[in-house]
Amino acid sequence: MSTLAPSFVAARAERATALRRWQRMHTLLASGGAAEPPQAKLADFAVYYHCVHQAFDQPADEALAQRLAQQLVRQPWPAPDAPWSTYQVDQASALAWLSAHRAAGGLPAFCAPERLAALDKALYQAVRDLPDPSAPLRRSLLVGVGRYLRLRLPDPAAAYYLNALVAHWPEWPPQGAEAAPALSLGLADGLAAELFVLLRAHRAGVRHPNIEARVRQGLQRLLRLRRDVDFLAGQYSVFPYQARASTLEGEFSSELSWRCGDAGQSWLLYEAQAILQDQELAKIAELVGLNTLLRTDVAATNVREAGFYQGAAGVAQLYRQLYCASGLPAFRTASHHWLDRTHDLLTAPLAAAQAEQKLLGGLTGVSMVLLSAATENIPDWSSLLV
Repeated sequence: MSTLAPSFVAARAERATALRRWQRMHTLLASGGAAEPPQAKLADFAVYYHCVHQAFDQPADEALAQRLAQQLVRQPWPAPDAPWSTYQVDQASALAWLSAHRAAGGLPAFCAPERLAALDKALYQAVRDLPDPSAPLRRSLLVGVGRYLRLRLPDPAAAYYLNALVAHWPEWPPQGAEAAPALSLGLADGLAAELFVLLRAHRAGVRHPNIEARVRQGLQRLLRLRRDVDFLAGQYSVFPYQARASTLEGEFSSELSWRCGDAGQSWLLYEAQAILQDQELAKIAELVGLNTLLRTDVAATNVREAGFYQGAAGVAQLYRQLYCASGLPAFRTASHHWLDRTHDLLTAPLAAAQAEQKLLGGLTGVSMVLLSAATENIPDWSSLLV
């Protein structure tokens, strides 16, 4: 009889633990009205139940995912020539992601191709017709539309619109930045999010010289803002979470989360290195990422709850992404540490997080992280967010 390797046994035990934790969260979601979520959460639950069906192949989960997705299609969308909010763009991105992954899995379509084609055109025009798409308050819409169009690839019309978008992608910092109080640098809605859109477009086959130019420029701006850490002085972060609009001086925080912080910037640098073939970026990414492993308490991370965007679940997912990008076992270990922290913090109230309107925020985001740790049989849902 052959003996199983200790690493295999440990991995199986970790998945079993993650599965039990996910089942607890899944029960909580189901009892909270997941079958009839409010309109603001339709996209979250449609994506979530699609992933649950992919993981366990239960007909009831597929039926619920399809019904929620059809409700999402039928929700009110902006009229022609009406402005789009970033929230509405996120809902459209969920439709694009669901359509692509359902088609790849041989599942019935829930959205007519003509409907998606109309969304492609409407969203592109919503950005094209902005008086100044580079202005700070409008740039988040540009990023959201870029992400939506990338999710629609390889559709030819979406590819045309995305090429047109990146060809005129504005420089960073935005023009008129002095009118904004500060410029975010994070993964949720800042410079890192913007550069990820461009990097993922390049990876998907969009080849416009403006992509590399804007990525290099953005990284140079970001790298100029880094500082040395000094744990004794309470300086835990290498990168600031935002920059003053008037001077571009960095403003630092101890927060380590999905929305901002060094773990997300480390992942960005790994992704950029893969495309720019700059080994120095990989070295910086590794140093920054490994430095975050020393930060585990509240003072060094500001992690006080289990939520996705600002809590332990998002940190666990970031270390999962860092492990996939680098192959360093230390990041895998860190991901499991933060999964444990997520579980410990789930006793804290999550009502405020559940009300969060960001895509896959609140309890659904936590459940997705736990599901990812329990099984590999789900599609890459993080591509919805970066």
